[in-house]
Amino acid sequence: MFPKEFAFSPDNLGPITFMPWFTIHENDPEAILLADLVGTIRADLSFQRDFSSRIDTLLEDQGICQRGNDEFLHFPREISPIEYFEKNAAIWQQADAEGYPDRAVNILERAGYEAWKNSVGDIAIRPL
Repeated sequence: MFPKEFAFSPDNLGPITFMPWFTIHENDPEAILLADLVGTIRADLSFQRDFSSRIDTLLEDQGICQRGNDEFLHFPREISPIEYFEKNAAIWQQADAEGYPDRAVNILERAGYEAWKNSVGDIAIRPL
């Protein structure tokens, strides 16, 4: 078997959770590929500044957290996991509606990857 697609969700570009991705095995090729792809997208400073600012605004609008003067995210109140997941889903739906995954795909294409947004809205590439 040969992999035809490697996909990741846009929330990997701006996670607010501790350890949003990890690996059990040292030098896991999929974890390394994910880190490389996210690094490629984040290296586009125009995208990264705009994306980070917008995600910060959406996090604040949803009442999840806000960025403090110290540049760290601060959680003003404790919310239930159900409420968090609902609000988090709303944030990423809004980010998708505003075209951020499409912009990430364009960055990957410019970097030489065959990239697209797959049928579930994830960012995907054809593995080399």
